[in-house]
Amino acid sequence: MAAVALVLAPLSATAAIAAEEDVASVVAPAEASLTGSFVVGSDITAQTGVWTPADATLTYVWWQNTAPYQAPVEGVDQNQGAAIIDGATTAQLTLDASLEGRFIWAVVTGSAPDLAAGSVVAAASTPVVLPSIQGLPDVSIVGTAIVGAPLAVALSGPVPDGVQVGYHWTRGGAPIEGAQGSGYTPLATDALASLRVVATFTAEGFTTTTRTSDAIVVAKADFTGAPSAAMAGSVRVGSTVTAVTGSWPEGTTFRFSWRFTDAAGRETVSATTTQAYTPTSNVLARKLSVIITGTVPGHNAVSTRSSLVTIAPGIINAPTPKISGSTAVGSTLQAVLGSWGPADSITYRWKRNGVGISGATARTYKLTDADLGKKITLVVVVKRSGYTTVTRTSAATATVTKPFTKVSTPKISGTARAGSVLTAVPGTWSPTPTLGYQWKRNGIVVSGKTSKTYTLTSADVGAKMTVSITYKRTGYFTRVATSASTATVTAANAMTRQGWFTVGTHVAAGTYYASGGNDCYFERRTNTMLAQGEGLLGYQYNWEWGFGGQKIVTIKATDKYFYTEGCGTWKPLAVAQRSSVGDGTFGIGSQMKTGVWQAVGPFDSDGCYVELLRSFTGNPDVDIIDSGFVEAPGLAIRIDSTMKGFTTDGCGTWKFVSS
Repeated sequence: MAAVALVLAPLSATAAIAAEEDVASVVAPAEASLTGSFVVGSDITAQTGVWTPADATLTYVWWQNTAPYQAPVEGVDQNQGAAIIDGATTAQLTLDASLEGRFIWAVVTGSAPDLAAGSVVAAASTPVVLPSIQGLPDVSIVGTAIVGAPLAVALSGPVPDGVQVGYHWTRGGAPIEGAQGSGYTPLATDALASLRVVATFTAEGFTTTTRTSDAIVVAKADFTGAPSAAMAGSVRVGSTVTAVTGSWPEGTTFRFSWRFTDAAGRETVSATTTQAYTPTSNVLARKLSVIITGTVPGHNAVSTRSSLVTIAPGIINAPTPKISGSTAVGSTLQAVLGSWGPADSITYRWKRNGVGISGATARTYKLTDADLGKKITLVVVVKRSGYTTVTRTSAATATVTKPFTKVSTPKISGTARAGSVLTAVPGTWSPTPTLGYQWKRNGIVVSGKTSKTYTLTSADVGAKMTVSITYKRTGYFTRVATSASTATVTAANAMTRQGWFTVGTHVAAGTYYASGGNDCYFERRTNTMLAQGEGLLGYQYNWEWGFGGQKIVTIKATDKYFYTEGCGTWKPLAVAQRSSVGDGTFGIGSQMKTGVWQAVGPFDSDGCYVELLRSFTGNPDVDIIDSGFVEAPGLAIRIDSTMKGFTTDGCGTWKFVSS
């Protein structure tokens, strides 16, 4: 088929022009049409009516396109893409498979001697289609329309040779995903829905044809195999009983009905419809059961009933009572019940060495001389309607003792300054007790400090001290009394001279710093023999290498002596954080913030040396975490809270960069 331009002026316009110009021409009929079936394999005929002159010679050109024919507009062709059907030059055209889906038309041209030619178009309004498959059977559904029951396709007759058939099931007019076979078993989602099956017939060279069955409505199925209902939990007043459903299919919904049966066999239905139920006292001794109704998707509801269980009396939550209060004559004891309940009534009975005390039936009891040397117990009886009465007996108290006849509040003597000695003053007690001491810092026990005296250290600076004294005597009630707090403990005086200091007398234990210098030297010792290594606990080892800058030392409470020379004044190390440091040793957290520090120089010719420290004992094997030389300015080191100190020499300035 060759594509050509098709330009036809409206016939009426052509005739009018010819008439005006008085030019003789063949006159085409006003209308033309195509007759026949527009089905592949059929013959189509161009019908043109009467021509003038009647013996005009007619020629035919057949066209095809994807769109219907359109007449020219102002001489411009409107049929882009149209193509001539090769070899089609007669009034009749046989439609072949290549024309399926195409629109066709015929241009009929009449010619006669001495006359101008005239033309008319006979066009189709519908496209060419494939022929329909003949002799197809009807389709129907056979089987019981119920959830879970298989359904099948039935055809009213055989399928013609060469024809393929496929099936698709629909629910409510919508295709069911995956349901494309000749059989289908309705699911729970199909319950009460309308099902159909669509048969699709296909054959080479023919139009695909479908047949749809009549609709069927799927009924719900009866569920079988429902597990027996049961109850879990103690069936008694006040206890929660739970309905046990057992194993049902996923998606099952449940209803619960609790029933009571009395001795005469009469049944009462509870208003409770939840899975859990708590019997009350008004149903005591009745028989309890539960009906569980399960509804499986796509199935009719089914009910099962548990066995009957007699409702027993409830159990009161009654832990063993305790007795609080001092066991000294004149003191009042009190019953401590804990989480008891529920209860309508609670009664108390106090006993002395297991024998009831006349009239002692209140929740509290005041000890008398008759109780001296005895032990007291408490019996509690709890009652509630519908519950079993409960009796509980407490553990016995300690033996009842006398109170001291004369007491006083302890005091503390001494100066609240690091390095000073505090002394506990117990006061006057009668009769004379034995004493036990416990020192406290801001109310918190200082471990191991149980002597009458206490030497303040730098750890106490900023705190207030108290002492608690325990007063004991056989046959008397043990008392613990706490002194008033001291004033806030201040730091020890700075060490402003050189030489020897006695720890605890001239200097308090704690951490100190000095401006130092290359000549700063110190020792921590157990003796005062500088010339001997024996007794040496730590010393300024950087002195040997000429390190300058600030020095730091920690003097321990177990040290005996401290010696210093060439260091200037030693002051207690306090918090005074900096953003940059030079040569020396510095405290982490007190003088340097944790984070990233960077060496910015200038470096000494001997190199930049650093130490990361865990302590300031003067013992390098103990103090140093890591050490080494920095090769060039710009090195960044992260300082964290696991470090206590940082030593630098020859690095110029270190600056804080970031957290």
